Amino acid sequence: MPDLRTIATPEQMRDPDFTPPLARAIPLGIQHVLAMFVSNVTPAIIVAGAAGFGFGSQSPDFPELLYMIQMSMLFAGVATLLQTIGAGPVGARLPVVQGTSFAFIPIMIPLVAGKGVDGLAALFGGVVLGGLFHACLGMFIGRIRFALPPLVTGLVVTMIGLALVRVGIDYAAGGVPARVNGLPEYGSLLNWSAALVVIAVTLGFKFFTRAMTRDAAPPEQPALPADCEVYRRTRSFTETSVPRGLLREHSTAAGVWGRIVVERGALRYRVGGLQFTLAPGTPGIIAPEVLHEVEPVGEVTFHVEFLRRAPVG
Repeated sequence: MPDLRTIATPEQMRDPDFTPPLARAIPLGIQHVLAMFVSNVTPAIIVAGAAGFGFGSQSPDFPELLYMIQMSMLFAGVATLLQTIGAGPVGARLPVVQGTSFAFIPIMIPLVAGKGVDGLAALFGGVVLGGLFHACLGMFIGRIRFALPPLVTGLVVTMIGLALVRVGIDYAAGGVPARVNGLPEYGSLLNWSAALVVIAVTLGFKFFTRAMTRDAAPPEQPALPADCEVYRRTRSFTETSVPRGLLREHSTAAGVWGRIVVERGALRYRVGGLQFTLAPGTPGIIAPEVLHEVEPVGEVTFHVEFLRRAPVG
């Protein structure tokens, strides 16, 4: 029976053809479909609503909304293949699902507001230029990550959420078409009740259920092989003495495993798009040749152990 403590070994995680055990594949598949599909089509619907077209299948501009949704799904698939399989230096070659982003919705809405289909030309032009800018930024983002601490990124995410509050309230009340057409069900108790039920169910699953029900597949670190032996360790580092190289993406050599041992305090450990908080008794496992980085959380003392698998025979 497969070991379900981890989804796969680092080698298997790099293989786009690898299939995890069925007990993990089913909840992962359901999670990805629910999270990816809805979040992919929603930005297109929000932008079309702000521009003032695509209200119902009988609308003359409805094909434009369908086109935006289709392009969102198509390029989400293309980007996912690039991330998973890779093309030269492009792609993480990990099972990363790409999709559309809500981050730019607060900019897109005023750009197209009330302009109908005519506003799409400027919007699509901005999307192309923004994509090229992000592609260039990705070449050296690791070098400037020190300038983007959690305080900065957290404020950015908060501002995005606040900018989308009005959109959320509009749709909870009945949607843009109902408001624009002055339908009596806009703001009705039925619509507000449905929105409140969704909020209550979401918060209930988040705070009062077990991890498997809450997250479908909680992130886990790779399992350290049982036959690994420590052959070297670093000196103890603190939040002020940690080498800069550990604060940006780096990796161990082929065949070399690592174990980050926190002696005091807490340490953030990022690997493969996931983030873990390490503490005494909760070490971080580093798989060979996998990019990772750490970030002190206040006062901390830690060291790193390097391990190799014991020779056979």
